[in-house]
Amino acid sequence: MRLAADGKIRLCLGHEHGIDLKPAFRGGVAGVRELMEFALANKPEKHEFGDGFERLRPMTAVGG
Repeated sequence: MRLAADGKIRLCLGHEHGIDLKPAFRGGVAGVRELMEFALANKPEKHEFGDGFERLRPMTAVGG
């Protein structure tokens, strides 16, 4: 997992989806903890590199 510069947690660098932490930070520590636990529980088991996988943006654009 990676916390990107845009405030989203990337569950895997091989996936485009992320969880936005900014609203949780505005709501307090409890909300951040809940989202982090959710992120860990929903992290993909493996990446999707291979089988013709193409990222929509290069890894250097993910930041973090």
